Formats: sequence, C-alpha cells, structure tokens
Amino acid sequence: MGNARDLRRHAAKVQAEAQAARRPVVTPDDRFAGYVGDPCGFAEQLVDPDTGRPFALYPAERRFLEEALAVTVDGALPFPELVYSAPKKSGKTTLAAVVLLYVVRVLGGKYAEGYHRGVATTARAGARDGRYDHVRRDGRDDHGAAG
Repeated sequence: MGNARDLRRHAAKVQAEAQAARRPVVTPDDRFAGYVGDPCGFAEQLVDPDTGRPFALYPAERRFLEEALAVTVDGALPFPELVYSAPKKSGKTTLAAVVLLYVVRVLGGKYAEGYHRGVATTARAGARDGRYDHVRRDGRDDHGAAG
C-alpha cells in the first residue's frame, strides 16, 4: 500500500511542478513587468527597424493578442498552441515574432527560450528554409551575438 501512496505523492509533485513552470515569473526589477497582461502595449512599444516607428496593430491582431496571451487566474496562458490566419503580406511573421518576444521576455523566467518555426504555408514561393529562429531571455541569438 505504501507504493501507491508514494506514487500519488510523486504524481501530485510532478503536476505542481508542471503548473509552476507554466506561470509567468516576474521579478520586481524587471523592466518588462508592467507589460504582464498587456501584450498589445508591449507590441506597440517595439520599434519597426524598417521605418523607425513603433508597431501599429490591426484590430484583428489586437484582439488575437488580448485573447491568446491573457494570463489566467492560475498564472498560465489559456492555450498551449496558437493559430492566426490572415492574407499574404499582412504581417503574420512579424506578429509571430512579437508573440515570441512577449512570451520569452515578459512572461518567461530567468532562462526562458523560444523557437519560431516560421509561418506555415502551402505556397512554395513563400516557404521558409526550415530553420528555427531562436530567442533567449538574455537577448542573444544562437551564435551568441547580442540581439
């Protein structure tokens, strides 16, 4: 009977650790702490390197960010996977990068990392080369360069 009790205890411990890992970890001195629960505010303070101006969100992008990245009562994100669909050349890849940056930089813990596979497409001309873009909380890319 002791084995069953140990197994239940271990299962409860693993479940608690998994839930804790899903919660955003924010320290008081974190410069992004004010953006927890405000993905649109975070996105709009980012600067477009092509234009030098802050990003402007479309209403559909704003709604998507607000619903997809709303932190729940238990501190987790509401969905394990996100799908956003829009016409060609409408900024899907940029929005995916913003989501990745928000999750890693704002919600992620000290050693958070994220991977972006690119936008799924059936058109060969628009397909990516299959590499993963990698973002770490310390702002460095896969090659150690500051980004």
